Amino acid sequence: MNCRTTITRTIRSPALRPFSTSSPALARGNDSRDATDTRRADPWDIKNVQPFQFDDTTTLGHMILEKQREKLGSLMRIEQDRELLRERAKAFPFQPPSPSTHYLRVTSFLNTSNPADPLSSKKLLRVPISRLPLDSPESIKRFKLLAGTRWIPPKDKEGNLAVNADGTLVEGVEFKKGSETDEKEGWFEMSEEGWKEGRMNRKWLSDVLDGLVKESNNPESTVASSTPLDLRYHLARLHKKKRTRQTQGTHNVERRRGMVERGVGGGVKGFPEGWL
Repeated sequence: MNCRTTITRTIRSPALRPFSTSSPALARGNDSRDATDTRRADPWDIKNVQPFQFDDTTTLGHMILEKQREKLGSLMRIEQDRELLRERAKAFPFQPPSPSTHYLRVTSFLNTSNPADPLSSKKLLRVPISRLPLDSPESIKRFKLLAGTRWIPPKDKEGNLAVNADGTLVEGVEFKKGSETDEKEGWFEMSEEGWKEGRMNRKWLSDVLDGLVKESNNPESTVASSTPLDLRYHLARLHKKKRTRQTQGTHNVERRRGMVERGVGGGVKGFPEGWL
């Protein structure tokens, strides 16, 4: 005989009770506060500000004390690690690079007001051509032709061009003391800022320089070493700088007076002098 037992479970919902058993009508505020106290009503009123009792320093004083604590802490840490720093300095002495082996100059740019400036990754490469591994005078001239306007001709101690129209050195030229070797063939200068990181721009400049040296040493290059050098770009730059110096300060006044005396008012022939 089969017997089945049925169990019935009754689920009751929890009773809903109010959060507060007190009636809102019975809630009363604190009447102990003085009715004439208006500091809670308007805390920003200048009349409610209590007078300074001169029992504490100002905010600026606390800032100065905090900076002094930071400085004192740094000095204490330096004093504790002084012996360790001395031993490390003895293990790795500083040796400045030799000009005969380290002749590549890479300049970095930093905008102190905005370190995230895109131009902060710009790199400038400057190297004397006489230090490059070029095999022959033909290779040197071919390198100058390939460099174009990025080749800076040698200059004498007064800042004038020390080369002739064909690119040869002027006889009896005097360079600045200590720069005879570097100024002999001029400089190669090139910058790059197209890449996001500074090391990428530096690597790109290094690859371009290696490619120029390799092509210059190639005797079967399509660039003939007999091609004359073009100095018009450099002559125009020097002429522009010279005119800029002449048109500054008293030179500008003397130049204008000379124009008036020659009847060239305002730099234009036939300009009425009475209009000046």
